[in-house]
Amino acid sequence: MARTKNVIAPQDARAVESMALVAQDEKSKQLAADEALAALGFNLKEYDLFLYIKMCRNVFQLHEMTGMMGGKILRAIKEKESHGTFGKALGEIGIQPRQAQRYMHLSKRFGKYDKLSHLSNSKLDIIDALTDPEIEKLLDGEEVKGLTMDAIESLPASQARDRLRAAEKKLEDQKKRHEQTVKEMSAELETLRLRDGVLPPPTKEQKAAAALEELRKKLFAEIQLTRFHFGECLKVISAAEKVEGVTFPLLERWAKEEYEELAGFQSMLEELDEALQYVSPDKGGGNAN
Repeated sequence: MARTKNVIAPQDARAVESMALVAQDEKSKQLAADEALAALGFNLKEYDLFLYIKMCRNVFQLHEMTGMMGGKILRAIKEKESHGTFGKALGEIGIQPRQAQRYMHLSKRFGKYDKLSHLSNSKLDIIDALTDPEIEKLLDGEEVKGLTMDAIESLPASQARDRLRAAEKKLEDQKKRHEQTVKEMSAELETLRLRDGVLPPPTKEQKAAAALEELRKKLFAEIQLTRFHFGECLKVISAAEKVEGVTFPLLERWAKEEYEELAGFQSMLEELDEALQYVSPDKGGGNAN
């Protein structure tokens, strides 16, 4: 499908100029997305589809604040409009659905962090790989996985991403070495116990640790498999968008058949997140010895 060009009407020139000034102003680096929009005279509480499309088109002329500001407007449009109307609005704005999903995600994920509102989309993508506790540490001035806020702000996105990947690889290597050491020590202790017959049998906690390690491997494998299948889904959608002669109504009907299936994923992800954060022994199924 042809992509709509972003064209600024002459009457919008003043608005775009104002946005550029806000983006360049050092003080704007401390503004949240909605505050920055308010500084441009745009009120998200007064909904009007035409004005939202117009402002969103203007916002996407910027580069530094696109994710936080544009995502905020896109989320508001999606909440108010039907799936079909939202898709048509994206066409008028001039962005693809996948881009819109990315911007809405960035806005939702980082909207609560005022100090991140000035970062570019590429740098927000880098921070997106961190957990909320890690982001909090980063904002408190601590170093997280080889990065500090000063480094993220000053380095090109490619260098910041390389630094994060290097730190993650180092942590993964340390984890593998630790697991290998534990495995070798366990084997050595077992050998001594069998040879001398003087070492006590493994404790319940040691047995539990061994069982947990096997389950951790299974959990890791399942998570990686899920990630793979999500990636394959995106490839299928991308292929559908490139089908020769395809139109928006055809794609809309095609996607809507499966779209409702996604409704249950959010609750499942939240349940999994809660289960991992608040794990505790199940005291109801076993007998204490």
